[in-house]
Amino acid sequence: MLHDIQTQISEDMKACMKSGDKIKLQTLRLMLSALKNKSIDMKQALDEQQAYAVLITLKKQWQEAQKQWVQAGRTAQAEHEQVQLDLLAHYLPKPLNQADIEAHIDRCINELDAKELSDMGAVMKQLRPQLTGQCDMGEVSQLVRSKLTSSPHE
Repeated sequence: MLHDIQTQISEDMKACMKSGDKIKLQTLRLMLSALKNKSIDMKQALDEQQAYAVLITLKKQWQEAQKQWVQAGRTAQAEHEQVQLDLLAHYLPKPLNQADIEAHIDRCINELDAKELSDMGAVMKQLRPQLTGQCDMGEVSQLVRSKLTSSPHE
């Protein structure tokens, strides 16, 4: 799917060059550059999960930058970061709500018959491809840990 993401970003960049949308063009160039750099670093083409991980990293960086601009009272820069975030969201899968995330976790725990914290690695390994790009995997990890350390699953 990376090829699809890269192709889509490249096509969107061409459209931006024609329309003169400089902010969108700059954002798309940053995204494409990040994907290509990661691919070069890994010395191989990125798979879908790796591509989403790169875009999620960008999203987190831009969210942090936006937060800092807001704290500094620089609303124009904060708005610029929001434009970038809005555009980036177009290339990521639709985010899952809390109930859907928990349903995935519960189903995975039951399928693997995971009962202890030592089973967490196996659960996360199965969940990662299903959820990457659709939610914060750090939060998923915390939820899995919580479920495996609380009441028994049957």
